[in-house]
Amino acid sequence: MKPDIMPDQTQFMAESPLYEKVKVGNEAEQLLSEQDLEQRQQKKIKRMVIGAIVFLLIVAGIFVLIKLRSSLEEEVGPEIEEVKLDEVIVGPFNQRLLELEKELELADPNQEELPFPPIDFEISLEK
Repeated sequence: MKPDIMPDQTQFMAESPLYEKVKVGNEAEQLLSEQDLEQRQQKKIKRMVIGAIVFLLIVAGIFVLIKLRSSLEEEVGPEIEEVKLDEVIVGPFNQRLLELEKELELADPNQEELPFPPIDFEISLEK
């Protein structure tokens, strides 16, 4: 038992309000905490709205860049003309080169429809 507390119960009952904590500011603290919560929620909502706006601006910027790039590619594309090898024959070397390319295309083994050669399944290591 603490030395400053008297064992007499009658005196203890008379001094009991002094030992209890006074809860006078509790309502004021609750009001402040509610206001803080409201302010935090408002700040959170503002941040979410600003984030959504920034996201939409970024997406719109990406779409604009894609449109600009596609329009530039359409303008540049038709200017370049490809020259076929059949049209440009300068000398006998180029003519021979074209003939060899045609022969190679005709001799392509992927285009042939010949059956596979027969396989001897009776081959063994003992022979």
